[in-house]
Amino acid sequence: MAKQKASIPTLRISHLPADIRRALPLVKTRIKASLPPTVFRNEQHQLPRPNQGCEYREFRVGHAHPGDSRGAGKRRLILEINIKGREVREIYFTDRHYQPGSFRRLV
Repeated sequence: MAKQKASIPTLRISHLPADIRRALPLVKTRIKASLPPTVFRNEQHQLPRPNQGCEYREFRVGHAHPGDSRGAGKRRLILEINIKGREVREIYFTDRHYQPGSFRRLV
């Protein structure tokens, strides 16, 4: 069963690591230009069911650790996007690649 939005802890965008904060506008720009290729299926039901006409899209962001050149590691932004208007409805962040309880709803 999918979680309720209110049951997911929140995190202020200002409290995100700097590299993740810098990635947010870039991710939103990519969505407006065209939908990114990776659909997040929420198979473990850690997030609420997307609203009608919406789906989740996944972005690997930042570095595994500040200064780590190996890539994004376990950090992900999951965006609920209205497909027709390409509008972002909700943004979730995890720094532990889908581990139970790791998602935070950005406010």
